[in-house]
Amino acid sequence: ICTASVLTEHDYAFFVKNKIPFHGILSREGENDHRPDGRLKVELLTEYVQAQGYTCIKDAGIIMFDDNLKVIAAISAAGGLCLNAAKENARLMA
Repeated sequence: ICTASVLTEHDYAFFVKNKIPFHGILSREGENDHRPDGRLKVELLTEYVQAQGYTCIKDAGIIMFDDNLKVIAAISAAGGLCLNAAKENARLMA
């Protein structure tokens, strides 16, 4: 899970209650973090994949969904595959 939101205990309870699987949770640390969402997610994911032994997002083969066009552009520019969640949801509902 990679979100630009600041998560609370209620968010974590939601993940558990709804049995949402994840390998890790990457989120904004606090309200004073004003980085743009795209930059934030690229930086969080880069730190995460480097901790896993990869050199960058591209090498880790990151695939994700997002509905923010700036995030999609930032992740794509960093070498990840970021699909437009709004478009994919619309396609699945058709």
